[in-house]
Amino acid sequence: MKRVRQHVIEEESRKEFANILPNEWVCNDFHKDYGKDIHVEIFKDNVATGKTFIVQLKGTDQEPLHGIVAIAIKIDTLRYYATIQNAVLLVFYNTRQKSFKAIWANHLIHTINITPKQKVTYVKLNGQHSVDKPYFKKLENSFSPQHPSKQNLCFTSDTPIGKLFSKRIMKWIEKYYPNSYEIADFTLPFRYETKFIETQNAIVPTVQINEDPILELDPIIKKDLLPFLISPLIDINAINNEEAELLFLVSSRFVQFNPEASYLFLKQLIIKYTGRYKNQNTLAQIAQFAIENRLINDLQTLIEISIENSLFTEFQYLNMSLATVDNVDNLNLYEKNLLKAIGKFSKNTLKATCYYNVASLYRNQSKHKLALTYYNKALKHNPEYRSKPYIYRELGGVLFLLQKERFAERYYRTSISMADGNEYKLAYALLGDCILWQGRYREASEYYGKYLDSIKTNAILLSIYQHLYTMCLDFMEMGYENNILNCALSNAILNEDLENEDEILTAIEAYPLNIKAWALLGELKAKDKDYNQACCAFKNAAILSNDKLLWFNWLISAHFAGLHLYGLSIFQSMIPTHGLSILNDLSEFVANQLSISIEDKAKFLEEYYSIGNSIQTSFSPSELNLPPKLEIRNWNEKYS
Repeated sequence: MKRVRQHVIEEESRKEFANILPNEWVCNDFHKDYGKDIHVEIFKDNVATGKTFIVQLKGTDQEPLHGIVAIAIKIDTLRYYATIQNAVLLVFYNTRQKSFKAIWANHLIHTINITPKQKVTYVKLNGQHSVDKPYFKKLENSFSPQHPSKQNLCFTSDTPIGKLFSKRIMKWIEKYYPNSYEIADFTLPFRYETKFIETQNAIVPTVQINEDPILELDPIIKKDLLPFLISPLIDINAINNEEAELLFLVSSRFVQFNPEASYLFLKQLIIKYTGRYKNQNTLAQIAQFAIENRLINDLQTLIEISIENSLFTEFQYLNMSLATVDNVDNLNLYEKNLLKAIGKFSKNTLKATCYYNVASLYRNQSKHKLALTYYNKALKHNPEYRSKPYIYRELGGVLFLLQKERFAERYYRTSISMADGNEYKLAYALLGDCILWQGRYREASEYYGKYLDSIKTNAILLSIYQHLYTMCLDFMEMGYENNILNCALSNAILNEDLENEDEILTAIEAYPLNIKAWALLGELKAKDKDYNQACCAFKNAAILSNDKLLWFNWLISAHFAGLHLYGLSIFQSMIPTHGLSILNDLSEFVANQLSISIEDKAKFLEEYYSIGNSIQTSFSPSELNLPPKLEIRNWNEKYS
């Protein structure tokens, strides 16, 4: 019986791998363990060191092409390695050459570019990835559980000055980032390679991180180099301009190994270094690391240095990171820094940007009057804002929330008129909101329709604006289009009698946008088991208020009315606003409904969990089986 070739390769690779390990080390095979073949224990002088790592061993007959072997690995496997606390070494055995190549796998996924739907990647290894007995003997002293996260440092130069520069940068790394690197160890996936290219008058450093594009740094004039290159001392408070760019890249790259040292560097370099790599991406990464590792004081110091030295760009990117996390203390710092910057920066355009950011913060915090004040200050300090459609949308939104619908309408119209073919589509719907709350339902429906047409929704993933559109059409059909809105009268009627349907209808006729009136009508209809009419009433209350409980009442009414798919579409409409957490709220709400049996509750919730986990589902109008119109008297008929 002929053996399977792959089994032969696996057996051979295990035997050969054992031969290149130090004799003292202990290897134990894993049996049927996903992505793990061998557990290796490091011994030194016949004494256990407590250091262990895992080996995933693969053998191949593949002939290297130009000295490179490409091994296919599933993306899911790489993600799995990233979750393992033990160090994982991927080892590849070539049966033709009787040689091994290897790479540490725990962080390998962070060094490759992956597309969203990609399932497999190819790990390419060359002669620099070779491992043998001397490699593992050296590993005996340098290995730690953090070994796979070390940086592979490579400094290359063919000139004396370049070599001096390499030694100078290595002094910094050795002093401030010990145990964070290996020199020219290509089994480490994180690679930091610096080359020094010499021209007639200058040295041009280049840096490549992993497989990213090569960064060409600013040229350094040769005559400026020698004094500090031959100095035996390094002082973090006396960094030379000529090494500032390289040290900026090193300190931002090595921050995870010694955050304290990196932030000491950055406090100096944020002023001294003015090159192009002190950009949005790098500054955002520095700030994000500080936030994630609770180093807010270090980040705040960098922000304050930026303010004091009028470094607006640096201030913007560092301070903005505080607003990316929903944390009260961080947001308070963000606000405090903006207000301080307003007092410090002299240029009106810079003040205007700070005013705008403060206004946006207040808007998000529902401090609408303050937001309005600061948006207007932004306009005052930078007239160019007057040519930007988005500022008028922001003003319109704040005024709408302050119930100044006519002023809000004016700003939204201005925003739309300035768009010049690049419309912000949602502005049509927001303008529709302003017009709706002024009682002009026909015009509101036109703008809702414009928005819905612009997003080309064929199947109904019933958005709030689809519901508002149909509600406007209903109000027109009920004869409410020319009503004079009388909110005070409507509320006064409701205060007198909450159980009389005629009185509730009169309150609705006086002010068709009265949420409480529609909710009360829904409750009365539900009591009478007229679930079709309850569904229609709760619909208006729900979409006018966006109140979660009213939406649930609307949904339950649709369920009892036998409008199965319509009920599912209501739930689907809630997810963009409330998130999937509403599944828990819905469970609690349904559990408290005494009129539904336990069996029906279970079946009901199972269906909604299913749609919650698959929100791409949509329904065509013919499938939805919409409820009939509300049977409400016509205002004009009553008072004609």
